[in-house]
Amino acid sequence: MPSELRVDKVSSTTSPYDPVFSTTGGALSHRNMIDNGAMAIAQRWTTNADRHGDDYIVDRWKTEMTNEDQLRVTIGQSGTAPNDQGFVNSLYVSVDSGDAESAIAADEYVKIVTYLEGLDCQRLRYGTSNAQTTTLSFWVRAKLAGTYAVSLYQTDGNQSIGGTYTINAADTWEKKSLTFAGNTVNTIADDNTKGIQVQFTLMAGSNYTATSNTSWGANNSHAAGKMAHGHTAAWGTSDTHDFYITGVQWELGSVATPFEHRSHAEYLAKCQRYCELLVEGDDQGLGIALEYNNGSSLFVQVWFRTAKRSDQYSITAMGSGNYLRARRTNNIGATADGTFHNRSTGGMLMYVQSASDVGIDGGAAWIETNAPSAKIFVDDDF
Repeated sequence: MPSELRVDKVSSTTSPYDPVFSTTGGALSHRNMIDNGAMAIAQRWTTNADRHGDDYIVDRWKTEMTNEDQLRVTIGQSGTAPNDQGFVNSLYVSVDSGDAESAIAADEYVKIVTYLEGLDCQRLRYGTSNAQTTTLSFWVRAKLAGTYAVSLYQTDGNQSIGGTYTINAADTWEKKSLTFAGNTVNTIADDNTKGIQVQFTLMAGSNYTATSNTSWGANNSHAAGKMAHGHTAAWGTSDTHDFYITGVQWELGSVATPFEHRSHAEYLAKCQRYCELLVEGDDQGLGIALEYNNGSSLFVQVWFRTAKRSDQYSITAMGSGNYLRARRTNNIGATADGTFHNRSTGGMLMYVQSASDVGIDGGAAWIETNAPSAKIFVDDDF
């Protein structure tokens, strides 16, 4: 005999979401505060070798390294990922052959970080009695098993909190989660500056492991003693060491819900607020330029697909030799590097110093790239 069960409401005692997350298998959109947590977008490069110091890896993620001696690493986007969990990309850091650190000094560290704008942190309600508990979850794989540290650093108030997780088996994807109390003391400015820094430590000297960080407290800086308390893995001391991470999700509540997969287009648009690849490769057009000063100068307005975080972005242009050219009637009228000015969050004016005989004031020319290695992107990340 058929039967029916009807309820008025289903709720959870451990998650702030209603209905219970497990009935949706990852709905409840935009609960993940991390951009590009699936490591799907890599506009700058997909691999970059012989790196040390601070350097961006995939979009919104960077390595920060200090006082390293021999250590050099390759960073980038990898196809090594927990495919059975719906991931096809990961971020990776691997020690270059022959470039391992001989010993970890007290003042050395290596970490992977991402920053969140204050504008995107207001749901945390930090600085109030109702500061929200949050949970950070991720998939990780490394050659070196052991205990690794994770921490949150809040710029406003100079506060931090952290915890550790254990990689149990080498070369094996494992899911980890950590839960953090909310900061009831310090508010996060509602602006486009750094709100929260999420950082995964790979290597840490004793200067960065000395102080307990299980509750929010003054940190002196994001790289002081609270950064990696409890971290013991001696990552970076062998050129076999690597580290892969993907599926990073930071959300409200004390439960790690299923990873929130979004469309590639949405990932890209989010990342373009901070970095936008304008052109790459040969014969790629930037737009129509008008001539000024009797044809000796060319100006082209470049509009961005996504408005930038501020108008203080940098412009990175790569390419061998002169990587831009101006065309008219199928002839090369000018070949020169470009400079950029009159910036706004929505676009910029590009200036090209032209060659002779390209026309008169007000004449038009088409500006395009002039080398297979040409690549121009604007960068307004932290």
